[in-house]
Amino acid sequence: MTPGELRIRAISGVPRVRSGDDLGTLLAEAIARSGETLREGDVVVVAQKIVSKAEGRIVRLADVVPSSRALELGARVAKDPRAVEVILGESAEVLRAVPGVLIVETRHGIVLANAGADMSNIEHDVEDDHLLLLPEDPDASADRLRAALESQLEGGAFSSNEVAANAGEATKESAGAFASTGAGRGEMEPTVDEACRLSPTPAARTARIGVIVADSVGRAWREGTVGLAIGVSGIPARLDRRGEPDLFGRVLHVTEVGIADSIASAASIVMGEGAEGRPAALVRGLSFEDRSEAERAGRARDLVRPRERDLFR
Repeated sequence: MTPGELRIRAISGVPRVRSGDDLGTLLAEAIARSGETLREGDVVVVAQKIVSKAEGRIVRLADVVPSSRALELGARVAKDPRAVEVILGESAEVLRAVPGVLIVETRHGIVLANAGADMSNIEHDVEDDHLLLLPEDPDASADRLRAALESQLEGGAFSSNEVAANAGEATKESAGAFASTGAGRGEMEPTVDEACRLSPTPAARTARIGVIVADSVGRAWREGTVGLAIGVSGIPARLDRRGEPDLFGRVLHVTEVGIADSIASAASIVMGEGAEGRPAALVRGLSFEDRSEAERAGRARDLVRPRERDLFR
């Protein structure tokens, strides 16, 4: 369903992330401090950098010994051969190599500069540079973050009116059960919170939010970077609208919307690219209830164009 309005709010207050940190908990706490309450249907967009930091995806260049290929390629593109060695280790194929530019296909299938390896917004000094790499499996990273955030949502992060709406008839059924326990309130009706604790239905239900791990990339034929979804969990990565009618009733034959990339790009506006310190965003107003369960179980790899259909290599 195409929304008429979206709300996108940057989430600040995430502490400096280090290797081994529980990023799901850090994000949940930052969302709570911002005064927000996670709701079903929310999409949390998370900067790749903090995901990679939490997963320990940092390489110290002083520890890297460049191969002969890295030395040759580094000279051709005017890059540190140690960095080139790391990039090669993250790459399935080198696609372009000219002075100042090294475009590769990563092991994830993403085509971008330097395999996504980056030095910005990470701790380093002149004599001890580090490279931050993409997560090993960004879709799996998104899965883990979604599980952590949904556990917070299921564990009581609903506001009371949301609990009432979601509990539905289960609340009424719980009233009789509560009265029969004689728990100090006699025949009084239980509160919404009490009813939800007594009823197995709300606690057992599977909450649904979406998580996108986003990175900033350049594009062919266009200047500037935009947000790109490199990890997706809980929402469609793309929406297949083929077979639907257009405004004049003509059937769409080729329209597939890269919805996860669109969300990542929109969120990157409020997250920023420099020293803003806002590595996450909360997107509200989307609904995918009209899509199939299979489509809602999207993965970022769904957005990678198969090589046989790639006309630009």
